[in-house]
Amino acid sequence: MEIENEDYKIAYKYSIRLLSRRDYSRFKLEQKLRDRGYDRNLIDELLEELIESKYLREENYIESRVKGLIRKGWSFEKVKYHLEQEKCSIQFSEIEEICKEAGIQTDEVIENQIQKKWDSSVDLNNIDYETLKKKKDKVLRYLVSKGHQFSSSKAALERFLSTH
Repeated sequence: MEIENEDYKIAYKYSIRLLSRRDYSRFKLEQKLRDRGYDRNLIDELLEELIESKYLREENYIESRVKGLIRKGWSFEKVKYHLEQEKCSIQFSEIEEICKEAGIQTDEVIENQIQKKWDSSVDLNNIDYETLKKKKDKVLRYLVSKGHQFSSSKAALERFLSTH
């Protein structure tokens, strides 16, 4: 495709510069271009060219976002919701497949989140009931904020405490 005008050339170079640093979803790149004040038709034409030439690869963006968010301790549900907010369509089975290929175990992710929030200096043998309850509640709130179900978070925390 021949580049028609100066705005298109500038927008194209800007997009290539962004995409050379990291992957973007179509929606995110479109937002960046809109924020720069480019015309809707120019943006649509440019995005189609970037997709055709395989510079804009949304599947790579989705895969890297899933891996990153799961490693941060997010649940599948929260990851799916977050990606849907970015106009990226994904199914739970695809999230599971990405995690499996990357060797990410969700049980390990939850356990790592518990270890992150649990103060290792706390001696479980010498802790009063109220302090223990506050610590458990804090960890459970944290896990729920990451999108994990309360019941599975509580079970994981109990397993963690029984081994420490």
